[in-house]
Amino acid sequence: DSVCVACPAGTRSSSAATSCGACSEGQYQNVTGSALCKHCAVGKYLNDTAARHESQCTDCVRGQHQDVAGSALCKDCAKGQYQNANGSALCKECQVGRQGDSTGLIYDQWNLAVDSCKNCSMGRYGFTTGLKDDAECEACPTGMWNDKEGQIRTEKYPPNDYRNYNAKGKPCQNCTEGRWSDVPGLHNNTQCKFCVWSFTDQNETWDF
Repeated sequence: DSVCVACPAGTRSSSAATSCGACSEGQYQNVTGSALCKHCAVGKYLNDTAARHESQCTDCVRGQHQDVAGSALCKDCAKGQYQNANGSALCKECQVGRQGDSTGLIYDQWNLAVDSCKNCSMGRYGFTTGLKDDAECEACPTGMWNDKEGQIRTEKYPPNDYRNYNAKGKPCQNCTEGRWSDVPGLHNNTQCKFCVWSFTDQNETWDF
């Protein structure tokens, strides 16, 4: 007569099975005689089989995340996101006025050159979080400029209303009197063009 034997830790078996199967990657089992294995929690991964202890599940490192329990690998934070803590299920979005143009970012600090979200460049500004590159930062409208990085705008009036640009703390400045521009995204007032004045008599025209 056959005798039922409890499956050891790290394995599982269904009813009437003739053998035990190892727990898959992303799973573990710390007790004997189990029909199922347990999943590693979100924010963790396990790329080995037959794990016997929950402690074998490893935290995702900074710049990565895992939002699915029982995973064998972690995922890099997508563009426009970062994560500065280990063992995270989700990533955080780059703040307003900043953008993340690469994956796996760790920080959102203006003074870091690598592994960090970056400021929107001069001539541009941020309005929402999670921008994926500098092109998603909005350009200052024609007739305006901005010589600082990382500028932001708060929507007070309806979208595209010019009064949004003239509020306190506005991200873009008007071309000074006597200058104009038909190009968006200028970096400084000197890029604004001088206005041209024409004077005409019966014989000639002078432009100034």
